[in-house]
Order: sequence, then structure tokens, then C-alpha cells
Amino acid sequence: MHSNWTSTAAALPSPGASVEFLLDERECPMRGTYVLGRFESRWTHYAPTSVRQWRSMADAAWSMRPPVADVRQPGTRPSRRGLRPLRPASVPLHA
Repeated sequence: MHSNWTSTAAALPSPGASVEFLLDERECPMRGTYVLGRFESRWTHYAPTSVRQWRSMADAAWSMRPPVADVRQPGTRPSRRGLRPLRPASVPLHA
């Protein structure tokens, strides 16, 4: 569950807090962390003067993707289309 939005003019989050924030003139919130006096996202950081509002994330687990099981079976390898079988040993390279 998310908390209510807070204006950066009214208060700033505590250092290390996981937050969702809105940049000036934007309507889509970004997720990040408030550290070193700035809002940091995955790609860059923003000064509090560039952020209109912020709210704390109730669960900081959003930043971690769930572990993905290695579904590869023996005899397969990753490709752009997913997993594909390796060339059987009985098939020559230039068939």
C-alpha cells in the first residue's frame, strides 16, 4: 500500500528511503531512492527542486526482481528467441 503524496516544499524523505516521485510537469511517477539529498532512479538522479511530490513505498521489494529459475535443460542454450536445442552430434556443421 502506498502512502499519501507529500510536496517537496513541505518535507523531504529520510535518507535511504524507497520512494515514488513526480517530476515537475510530469504525471507518471518514477520509483527510486532518496540518498545524498537527491532522488535517484535507475537511470539518473534529480535534485529536490526538480521533484514536485513524493511518497514512501510501503514495500521496498519493488527494486528486486523475483528470482528466475534456470529452466534450461541439458542440450539447450539461450538464443534471442528463447531456448533452442543444440545441434545433435550426428548432424555435420555444413549440412
